[in-house]
Amino acid sequence: MTQREDDPARVWLEIISIDERSKRALAISHDPEQLAELQKFRGRLETSIAELTADLGDENVAPLYSWLDLARQRLTLQAGIERARAAVIQARAQRVPDGSSAPATDKEAAEQLARAQGQVDQWKTATPPQPPPQVLAVWTAKGGDSLVAQMPHDAMAVGKKGDEARRMLARAAGREPGKHPWARSRLELTLIPVVGVAAVLFAGFAASLSKDSEGTSRALAALATSSAVALAALIACSVIARRHEREEVAAALDWVWHARMYDERTRLAELEAGWLRALVDAHRAFERFASKAGTGGQLRDFETWRPDLVAMMQEVARDTGDSDEAAAGTEAS
Repeated sequence: MTQREDDPARVWLEIISIDERSKRALAISHDPEQLAELQKFRGRLETSIAELTADLGDENVAPLYSWLDLARQRLTLQAGIERARAAVIQARAQRVPDGSSAPATDKEAAEQLARAQGQVDQWKTATPPQPPPQVLAVWTAKGGDSLVAQMPHDAMAVGKKGDEARRMLARAAGREPGKHPWARSRLELTLIPVVGVAAVLFAGFAASLSKDSEGTSRALAALATSSAVALAALIACSVIARRHEREEVAAALDWVWHARMYDERTRLAELEAGWLRALVDAHRAFERFASKAGTGGQLRDFETWRPDLVAMMQEVARDTGDSDEAAAGTEAS
């Protein structure tokens, strides 16, 4: 306060900074003795501020208040740009392991936003329809989320296998994949033993007949041969049915993984595009602020008026604007 006659504007800035810090200290303090001391200090400080403001006069204080407010606005806009850039980096890293960079200029941000929106549209177009419940049931039965680590992660390969899987499962529409109607059916479990026993019996009877019954023996042998052929055909059907079951199970997993992976890629692409859009908006807001005479123009005039106070004004604006920036960051999140 003893320096206010030499440079009252500098003293005013120092007191405003002290005032803001003491307010924050008062808000977070829980010690009764400390609170009492802070309240006494703030009482003296408020008196000093009132005296200094009266000494300076409104015509000198008003420009300083305006300068400080504009400096806070500029810092808030710059902080918005940095928050958006950090969010772009974070979102990009989730989609691309080495995607740890963000556009440095508004032009780069606009170009990358256009590309990101194109990628979102491509992923949406390529994302397959959601699998039906019976297909999802196979995924769950085979391990669910634990399968993710062993599934392929090349997008083109996953897409190709998923498309082939949906075409294959079109044959199994209306039933759960891997549940072939022949395999383990009552008909299979009955026919194979019956035909097998019949083939053995016919062959045995044909071998036991004498030469006098040669005609009957030939007929029984023919029946035994037919039964053996039928048995082989039934066993082949069972083998093929079980192979189809394995193929259908694999196709069900491919379909579910295709849908899940592409849906996740779409979501990540949308997240990145959203933060790029926020970054473009933040750059544009800063440009509007800087280009207007009443904001950026006036701030430049103040800095030309007192270049010796620019660094101190920025420091005070940063110090007294912390709470506002924190609130803005919370809202953006």
